[in-house]
Amino acid sequence: MALVSFKYFVESLNTILPHKKRATSTGAEYTFTTKSGKKGIVMIFEADTDEDGSPTSVVIDFTIDGEVKITGGGEALSIFATVRSILHRYIKGRKNTLSSVVFGSDK
Repeated sequence: MALVSFKYFVESLNTILPHKKRATSTGAEYTFTTKSGKKGIVMIFEADTDEDGSPTSVVIDFTIDGEVKITGGGEALSIFATVRSILHRYIKGRKNTLSSVVFGSDK
């Protein structure tokens, strides 16, 4: 039973929902929709920049239907997988300039 649960967990983390990026004046905003129709938003705020204007510190926040609480809808792993994928791509593209990333999550 534990192997089935672990396999489900790994598969769930690979279930990345389609998402769209929009540049903002303070960073970027990514939006996605869960299978049950809930709207997810990942906001990346570039808190500090170096002399070239490249971000050195970012704050990351995400909401589901405008709330930061646990939704209880059974989609936590696909939501987390999507947020993780967005963050991975963002950080990978800036790994030479970022010195800190602040992120929090509940589950």
